Amino acid sequence: MAKNAALLSANIVDFNPDLTHIPIARIYGIVQTQALVVSMKEIYGWLLIIVALTSLLVILVSYSSVRPFAIFPKWSNVRRVIKHIVHTDKDIRNNEICTQP
Repeated sequence: MAKNAALLSANIVDFNPDLTHIPIARIYGIVQTQALVVSMKEIYGWLLIIVALTSLLVILVSYSSVRPFAIFPKWSNVRRVIKHIVHTDKDIRNNEICTQP
């Protein structure tokens, strides 16, 4: 935050006519607030980059042939489970239709 405050306050000089009527404490507060906002944006930006790279790595590892552990199931397993659900649902419906008077 100190680096950002120094960079932001570099543009404020004594001969700026717009700043002659504003107290120094208020200018200092504005600079500190802007430095805090810039610092938070930097932190969130780095956090977003790390999360994105981690997610990309997880997806690449899960779909590669070298699978230390399966994070996402293979599509063949998903199809097999869906077929099983459909077949058991049909069997249940057929049994309900046959048993109704």
